[in-house]
Amino acid sequence: MSIPRLSTASIRPARSRTRAHSLLEPGVAGMAALGMLLVLLVPSARGHSLWFGWLPLWLVGMPLAAWWALRGFSLAWSRRLGLPGHRSHRQALRKH
Repeated sequence: MSIPRLSTASIRPARSRTRAHSLLEPGVAGMAALGMLLVLLVPSARGHSLWFGWLPLWLVGMPLAAWWALRGFSLAWSRRLGLPGHRSHRQALRKH
């Protein structure tokens, strides 16, 4: 029993960013900027809340993490340095 092979002509290249990502990214970046402004300008935004915990985490850290996730967890400096953790966008091919 052999596994049928796909021709390379039928495989479409993956798009790096989908439409949903391009619509979400400005909003997430704006939330991160607004959170940074709040933490810098409003002293009570640097504190702790009983319901939410440490406020700078939710106002700055989480929007920045969401923005980084939308960008595909890329680390530009890891590519330049050739570190092993950097992901390649090529797909592995099975050898028969």
